[in-house]
Amino acid sequence: MTAGAGAIGVGETMFGPEALPPPPTRYALFFIVLGLSALVQFGAISWGELWPTPEGQYAGTAREMWRHHSLLVPTAMGFPLLQEPPLFYWALIASFKLLGVNIAAARLPGAIANVITTALIFGIGERMANYWRGFSAALVFLSSAGVIFLGRLVTPGPLTAMFATFAIYGALRGYQQRQPRWWWFAGTWLAAALACLSGGWNSGLALALTCAALAVFHREARLRFRALLWWPYLLLFCVLISPRIAAFSQSSTAIVTLNRGTFPQAYFAALFPWLSAILPALLMDWRKVIRPGSDEFKDDLPWIWAALTLLCAGLAHAGAPSTFFLALPAVALWSAMVWERTSDRLRTAGAMTTLLAAAVVVPFVVRTIHSLFPLPAPVWNSFQPLFALVGVSIALGVAITIWLIRRQESMALVGLTAGMIPVSFALAMGMARVSPLVSFHETANFLRAHLGKNGDVLFEGPIILTPSLNFYLERPCSMVNSESATEKSEIGLSEPAALDRFAEARPMYLIIEQNRAEHWHEILTQRFHVYHQVASCDRFLVLANQF
Repeated sequence: MTAGAGAIGVGETMFGPEALPPPPTRYALFFIVLGLSALVQFGAISWGELWPTPEGQYAGTAREMWRHHSLLVPTAMGFPLLQEPPLFYWALIASFKLLGVNIAAARLPGAIANVITTALIFGIGERMANYWRGFSAALVFLSSAGVIFLGRLVTPGPLTAMFATFAIYGALRGYQQRQPRWWWFAGTWLAAALACLSGGWNSGLALALTCAALAVFHREARLRFRALLWWPYLLLFCVLISPRIAAFSQSSTAIVTLNRGTFPQAYFAALFPWLSAILPALLMDWRKVIRPGSDEFKDDLPWIWAALTLLCAGLAHAGAPSTFFLALPAVALWSAMVWERTSDRLRTAGAMTTLLAAAVVVPFVVRTIHSLFPLPAPVWNSFQPLFALVGVSIALGVAITIWLIRRQESMALVGLTAGMIPVSFALAMGMARVSPLVSFHETANFLRAHLGKNGDVLFEGPIILTPSLNFYLERPCSMVNSESATEKSEIGLSEPAALDRFAEARPMYLIIEQNRAEHWHEILTQRFHVYHQVASCDRFLVLANQF
């Protein structure tokens, strides 16, 4: 009988994490975080208009790519415009084909990506420790200010973070399980390639450095991750990123960025309220919560992933809204691990610190938005009820957290999460009130009603704003006094050519910045003896050649 028995491998004699069926509690917690994430992401998906940058920029560029069947290089007015690779635009085009060209369709890919990332974070946390760790990490991610605010914008950040998180999940599964290791590592390379196609080379570089650093610090990771270098994986990666290689030499214009001096405040605001919740533990009991001498793979994975992702993101597109997203999944896992090791006394102190941090984060967000899009004082005064709702929600969430710490500490994170959900809707409502004042929606509605079939629109302003204007206008406009646009005579006009176009009998409308009003008033009255302003939008004015 011994001779007839089959040999049993070492991997088959060891029980994996799935040896016992998960209890019903695990499934309940999993669907709770998915439901909360869906509520946050889809509850206000159609509120407000698209902001000119970056939302209108991405959505308008995707619409232009779809119209001109140019799928490799993102373009605006026929020129390479954005630094981001094409995969996010492909997702936008697919959403437009499914739901039509509208605001909800533009925000749908990011919302779906955030929900999937929440599920992946739950899975990684469960693999690192248990399903309670996964539950805590998923709550931290879905209720962080970065996900609530930046996750709602039309940017490639959520899509890139989803692929990067799946790559880490595949690497972790391959590390833990021997039999399906090849398949999980193939999924890691596939997700890394898609991350490069949606977020740029910094995404793939961060993933490669994370696996390399784990292999340096841990002998078992070094042995098991050796299979990641199998040549078919490298071939698969190169084939998938070939569209990006084809467009790599194209010049581009950078998207809106934040000043380097705002980096610390911006990252702190994106990680609110959880960074402030664990801050007392990091300051007063850091050896216990960080465990610097630990040689556990599961302890090193979150902080190495977070640190290298922040480094690569900062070097690549420092300050771009999409880069803040790349490190949020890793920081969520690390924050949940620190919170789990924190004493009840320091957890209570962290909850109280969150109240103080709110007094810093909320004004910073307001100042940042106001610096990008200056608004009249009455508009900001109308937001006082929303600010009051934010303050009450955070205070209530802190109170619930302190109560749960004393009654049911494993559910304490639910308190701050419950407080942040009303904040997400208040923020969405505030953005919906501001967006009509800064978007081209009302201006485009006016122009569409008066242009007729043969009318034309001339635009003198930054070329990065033309995709947003074209998104709402549903037709291309001509650029005036743009150095790059004048290279193409069909879309770029010099000032004399624009005046000749303005003299035509058909309806013509010229959109100019307010600081150029005096200049255009002089040249128009000198040639036509009339200066006719018909509308305004944010810092732009609309002039017409007909009464």
